[in-house]
Amino acid sequence: MTKNANKKGNAKSVSSSKGANAASTKGATGAKSVNASGTNTADNKKSLIIGLVVLAVVIVASTFAYNALAPEASTSNLREETTSSTQQEEEDVKAPDFTAVNAEGEEVSLSSFEGKPVVLNFWASTCGPCKSEMPGFQAAYEELGDQVNFVMVNIPGFNGETEDRAKAFLAENGYTFPVLFDTSGMAAQLYGISSIPQTFFLDEQGYVVIMGSGALPEESLQQGLDMIL
Repeated sequence: MTKNANKKGNAKSVSSSKGANAASTKGATGAKSVNASGTNTADNKKSLIIGLVVLAVVIVASTFAYNALAPEASTSNLREETTSSTQQEEEDVKAPDFTAVNAEGEEVSLSSFEGKPVVLNFWASTCGPCKSEMPGFQAAYEELGDQVNFVMVNIPGFNGETEDRAKAFLAENGYTFPVLFDTSGMAAQLYGISSIPQTFFLDEQGYVVIMGSGALPEESLQQGLDMIL
């Protein structure tokens, strides 16, 4: 708003100055001032006509170029959309396998969950955004736990996180989804985890379909689930 006001103020100032100069010049030189103004007007009209002609030429050239190139672009897009399934499979990313421990201290590997889609989440109870998305994960687990494996990987050491602290947090809030503890740091290293929460949605064969960074709203979580079910 201030910028527009300044522009208006400047415009008024220039207009007033111009009017004062014109009046002064006319009084001093009479008709000579009028002739100069007329010459400027003619020059302006000539520049305007030249500009319009150039613009018309550019538009015609652009139209011709578009008509010449558009069919080739459409063919290229169709070719990309009809890529063979074999090539697409080669470009899929297999989720790195790792081993972590469950609440009972037993070693569990990610690959043991193949056969069902997997929601893989990295979290800590010392992470505010992580805690904010937990109710959504619990609700999804209660609804779809028989169709999807929820693998909630806790990261001990993150901002003072400990296994005991994480277990207390889970118990206090009544969260019952499966939790693994990355005590060795292997999982976080394999997935390049530098910030949490991070969520990976895997298909039943263990390939990454989509991932989410930061706390997921429930609608985003549902969207990821829809893509792997």
